[in-house]
Amino acid sequence: MDDRLVNEEALNANFLIPPDENAYRGKTVAEICCVVIRSGTLTLWLFVNTWAGFFEKFDVVVIGYGSRATKMSVNEQCRKLSKRVAFYTVDCRDSCGEIFVDLQDYKYTKKKLEETVECELSFPSFQEAISVPWKLIPRRTAKLYFAMRDDY
Repeated sequence: MDDRLVNEEALNANFLIPPDENAYRGKTVAEICCVVIRSGTLTLWLFVNTWAGFFEKFDVVVIGYGSRATKMSVNEQCRKLSKRVAFYTVDCRDSCGEIFVDLQDYKYTKKKLEETVECELSFPSFQEAISVPWKLIPRRTAKLYFAMRDDY
């Protein structure tokens, strides 16, 4: 249990703390987290706060159980920012789950024998990924993939 009063550090590190100072002034991290979890308003809070510039405060944005429109909108906003903000979306249905990752243009180095090689990966946006025609998806793809896409 975190009995520290909510401060700037806690606000930036804990997605359960709403950015509204009136909501957390004089309260502990544990108190605020309990209120948000019990209220079930976390998804609503994330959706309401999708205005331009909101995501600049973060290095990573994770959407769970959001609508297709919400995922596309948030991913698009993350891509428009001047700094790279990683975007993840996760969904689960019964025992099946899926994850989408957009790291935009990700650069890294790796060592091969005695030399260092710079590498770059380019990730598609959520919109680009879901726009792939089903005809182009390999036949070996599990039918479960198509079932997960069905109600999007």
